[in-house]
Amino acid sequence: MITTGTTGQPWRASVTPWGAVQPWDGGQPLEWWVAADDRWHVPADETTVRQTRVEGTAVTETRVRVPQGDAVQRVWSVPDHGGLTLVEVTNESALPIAVAFSHRDVLTERPIAEVPIEGINLPPGAFVLPIGHAASARIALPHTSAARLPGALPGGWPPAAHVARGWLTVTERASRLVLPDVWALHAERITAVRCELALGAAIPAAAEDPAGYALALGELVRMGEPSDHWLPELVEAVGALGRRSGGDADAGLAAAARVLRAAGETRAERD
Repeated sequence: MITTGTTGQPWRASVTPWGAVQPWDGGQPLEWWVAADDRWHVPADETTVRQTRVEGTAVTETRVRVPQGDAVQRVWSVPDHGGLTLVEVTNESALPIAVAFSHRDVLTERPIAEVPIEGINLPPGAFVLPIGHAASARIALPHTSAARLPGALPGGWPPAAHVARGWLTVTERASRLVLPDVWALHAERITAVRCELALGAAIPAAAEDPAGYALALGELVRMGEPSDHWLPELVEAVGALGRRSGGDADAGLAAAARVLRAAGETRAERD
């Protein structure tokens, strides 16, 4: 699964392979369904679902095949208004569709209409939004508990493409990879790992994987993450690596040395 959230704020959620948003804090998962000209499409069950990260970042795009095109869902998080995770569904088909969401603890662009939902059994509180050809519907999950009531979606937040570019700026602080098109997928995979690390979702346990922990911390520091609060575990990892041999241990020790050097430079600047 793909992690969504923003750096500097604690709220996190996982985006499932079919586009459901599952908050880590125990909030209700947000599922979605698409009503097309032929039937209701259930992304969790559809064989036509395709999911990608936009340029490898923490912006997720999930496509569901419908007659004459796709329903395209995008999920991204922004720090605006206390933190929001936006869910946008675009109708890239030639016919009108509707999208249903599983609960109403969301912010919407227009008030939710009390429209009967027929042809599918959905949970209590589910609601539906119509989407015309080439149009989009957007809702948001607020990150703060005080805002978790149905209400109007405020404006001013950046769109998905801008957030993807922001993530690329963050991840390319560590290094910028310029590769031929045939290798572009490898660059996106590195970006994906860096996004997961920045959101705290892919850091190995120092005791179980000291080399992986040191390498992960090395990437975080190269992306601008302060290292002080990681140092006690890093020291333990270095001790474990010192008792090992091989390429993994050498790579881990080299990464640890970079982190410790960066920490020393930061402390010297503060002093």
